[in-house]
Amino acid sequence: MGHKWLIGMFVGALSVVVGAVLLTIGAAPAVPVAATPLSNLANRPRGIFVLAGLGGPHGGTDQSLQIISQIGNLDYIEGVTIGFSWAATEIVPGQYDFSKIDAVMAALQSTGKKLNVEVFAVEVPEYLVEQLPAEEVWESHAPGGRTVTTAVPWSQTALNAWRTYLQALADHPVPLPDGTLVRFADHPTLLMLDAPIVGLQCVRDLTQTLTTLPEYTRAKFVNAVVQSVHMTRDIFPNKFGFLGFFRMDDADHSYPLDQEIMDRLLQDFNNPGQLTLGFFQETLNEATPLADGLGKHLFAVKDRTYIVFQALKPFTGAGGKAALALQFAYETYNAAYVEIYIADVLDPAQTQDLQRWSAILTGFPFRTYLPLIERGE
Repeated sequence: MGHKWLIGMFVGALSVVVGAVLLTIGAAPAVPVAATPLSNLANRPRGIFVLAGLGGPHGGTDQSLQIISQIGNLDYIEGVTIGFSWAATEIVPGQYDFSKIDAVMAALQSTGKKLNVEVFAVEVPEYLVEQLPAEEVWESHAPGGRTVTTAVPWSQTALNAWRTYLQALADHPVPLPDGTLVRFADHPTLLMLDAPIVGLQCVRDLTQTLTTLPEYTRAKFVNAVVQSVHMTRDIFPNKFGFLGFFRMDDADHSYPLDQEIMDRLLQDFNNPGQLTLGFFQETLNEATPLADGLGKHLFAVKDRTYIVFQALKPFTGAGGKAALALQFAYETYNAAYVEIYIADVLDPAQTQDLQRWSAILTGFPFRTYLPLIERGE
């Protein structure tokens, strides 16, 4: 497969736009402000990020630091994504372990790279589960193919505890390069934070049991989703935020559950004067997710907000190319932010393609120059 790169004529325009974008992203205001209109093309996360330890069996702090050292001088990598669970960082009520944040932020200070954080709220702290009545506890899927005992999304006790946790995370002091301490929520290195659903994480239930629980009602669940998402966005208003959004239904097929959730969220976000909310999937390959399948809801809102993707798996060794996945995400979903694996970044055969796509994602207005790349035989 060959590619015809039609990029040379746009280098001058690229340098101007990239400069403007980097200046816009580089500094975060210290006080809450109204959302910038989406017509401002800088108002979205951009670039190639690298997965750098999502916690637990998916990588701890040591892996994060190792990957940061590997990408620190690569100008086509904008930043890293790390993750950790609420349950693992608040074992004792009110005592928080944000040491991973401290270590990663310190390592990123000299690189100029940005940080995306995924906090896994699907598994609530064990002390909290022990306090909940039986009707507010269920068995949910969790990262790593696990099943965990956790709170139902509409448990107000769990939601209140989640808000307290998020506020502690936002207020956690982190030094700037000159040593000045600022709140984590105000630190310019932090670009984005996910806005998960307590006790579920995403709009997706792999167990297919949540909506069959005796205490489930659609209204109660949808309201809980909106409340969960608002907590993160309201506490981190000056950062980008996203919710994992797949497909989900219940017994009422006249108005699909996932559509009602999306409709409710679009009432509260991405309108003039409101905070933004993007949508996410970790299903990206060279031709997935399909716009008329799992990616249906993302495709429907791609012109209203930002879509962020994570590669399903490394492409190196599988005969694929990360660049083709980036192109698919950009052309199909207007996605300017994609997370890939370190194996692809370290693959010399992919370096040139990643450099070119970094320029496209961080510099060009959407669709103006498409198609920039033509697939050839």
